[in-house]
Amino acid sequence: MRAAPITFKSYASGRSLVGGRTRATQSLNSHASGLITFGSYACGPISYELHACDPITLGSRACGPITFGSYACGPVNFVSPARDPNTLGSHASGPITFGSYACVPSIFVSPACDPNTLVSHASDPNHFRVTRERPITYELHACDPITLGSRAYGPITLESHASGPITFGPYACGPVNFVSRACDPNTLVSHASGPDHFRVTRERPITYELHAYDPITLGSRAYGPITLESHASGPITFGPYACVPSIFVSPACDPNTLVSHASGPDHFRVTRERPITYELHACDPITFESHASGRSLMSCTLSHASGPDHFRVTRERPITYELHACDPITFGSRACGPITFGSYACGPVNFVSPARDPNTLGSHASGPITFGSYACVPSIFVSPACDPNTLVSHASDPNHFRVTRERPITYELHACDPITLGSRAYGPITLESHASGPITFGPYACGPVNFVSRACDPNTLVSHASGPDHFRVTRERPITYELHAYDPITLGSRAYGPITLESHASGPITFGPYACVPSIFVSPACDPNTLVSHASGPNHFRVTRERPITYELHACDPITLGSRAYGPITLESHASGPITFGPYACGSVNFVSRACDPNTLVSHASGPDHFRVTRERPITYELHACDPITFGSRAYGPITLVSHAGAPITLGSRACGRSLWGHKRAVRSHWGTNARGPVTI
Repeated sequence: MRAAPITFKSYASGRSLVGGRTRATQSLNSHASGLITFGSYACGPISYELHACDPITLGSRACGPITFGSYACGPVNFVSPARDPNTLGSHASGPITFGSYACVPSIFVSPACDPNTLVSHASDPNHFRVTRERPITYELHACDPITLGSRAYGPITLESHASGPITFGPYACGPVNFVSRACDPNTLVSHASGPDHFRVTRERPITYELHAYDPITLGSRAYGPITLESHASGPITFGPYACVPSIFVSPACDPNTLVSHASGPDHFRVTRERPITYELHACDPITFESHASGRSLMSCTLSHASGPDHFRVTRERPITYELHACDPITFGSRACGPITFGSYACGPVNFVSPARDPNTLGSHASGPITFGSYACVPSIFVSPACDPNTLVSHASDPNHFRVTRERPITYELHACDPITLGSRAYGPITLESHASGPITFGPYACGPVNFVSRACDPNTLVSHASGPDHFRVTRERPITYELHAYDPITLGSRAYGPITLESHASGPITFGPYACVPSIFVSPACDPNTLVSHASGPNHFRVTRERPITYELHACDPITLGSRAYGPITLESHASGPITFGPYACGSVNFVSRACDPNTLVSHASGPDHFRVTRERPITYELHACDPITFGSRAYGPITLVSHAGAPITLGSRACGRSLWGHKRAVRSHWGTNARGPVTI
């Protein structure tokens, strides 16, 4: 039978009031089953028993420091009786320390300011201190550096007046919104002093109009779109993992333009002299103008092309071109016969035919068309007799495509010749299912690749991957790969689309180093939102027929999750073997027990990123003494602490079930083992 709730008075300070009489602070016995709430002004030690997986709520005036374990990933709810429950009282004077792997947002709220703010006065990495002097909204007007924890997955909002550097941890995967009160919030931080470091000044709005000559370096994991104004003359460097489009905007012309004066790989320089927008205002053929060293073929062209990889566009002539001849066409600068696209052309290239749809390529071209190595946008080759969303046939070598009259441009991969796609093909690519030759994707192919079979479901995986970034499609198997063979399957290094694997595989599955999206392992006989069993090492997964993919951790073998498992992972509670998470595991991990509440704590954390769950002890812990209490590592469920603590609070490492940690004395005044009814302190 559950006892009634126990309530602590709000002004207890080292002594308790039981039944109206003053008594020494007591500990709760192990059978107290009601929720215990501590008041908002208590500074004494906390006596609390976590016997039934109940949540803990912190009051608004905790005087002692509160320490969370190094892997506490679940939300911590700071509750004030007079304010919103999901807050922290603004008068906390002790430091609050979050562990180095706290994966969920910790919201510090001040009654006088917006709750979605940053904690002020961060004294060192992963430690935050809230003072009475400042609101918790951190207006970065001091010059002290602010370091965010290495796994801050929640959104972070910074005001625009900061002059100190802001350092993000190495695994910060959530969006970082830099907000200025005087300008648009969807802007870029000005004066980036180095990779992953940003500095915000008062002098400029955060929207960076690149009119200075200093280089701007974006962090290596800028997944959101970047907007730059058109007046920049300094180089702009993108980090090695910037996976999303970078939009260069000019206020005086159309935003869908090309950047001029590319000085090198991943560096762009925009000048004020000419507008970047090129108007395709006529259907005239293309020639080469001004600096062409040989004969001109047609009547209009790009002007002032200074060399390969550099483009300068004028308004005088259109670029429209119809590929009706058999000569090779190469877009680019200083060409006499062929037109060559420069290696850094990031804007769309539109092939226009006067008699067909403008977003097409004339179907009669028989000469090779060469794209530069960094062409980032889709180039759509369309045949009047087939579907326009197709692939160019007969690619003769990497980055080169040849369109013939004999075949439709939709490439049915039924030949054994290899097909190589350009190194920056960001548009979707559709391949038919009958190919037996290997298909090679360039090193920067960031867009989704859809492998389509006419006889099976299109949302499938390519079978028989022969190596990293290489795929081979055979006629023998449908593209949906049912992993029932023992051969290893390697996915490309930038497979951003979802991947579906069937559950019968016993060979290892290797994901490329930059696979950023969830990989869903589906079993036809069990729930699809499950974990792959028998992971043999980081980034390797092995699925067996013996077990469903939902892994019930009842064996002693270690389980290793992949380094980029962004999807939620569910583990059952009976495991005794260690569980290792990869260095980039960004998704939530839910530890579930069938016999108790799922929002529990994992017991026996043996070290960083390792977990061990045993059957012997419940996670319940009773805070009956004045000793410091520490939260066990990887508390994924909500954790609630009450507000009387004057000493550090540490929660034990065992969850899920009841604990008998109470005093053995059975005196009612000391809360014996059979205490019933309401107890007031």
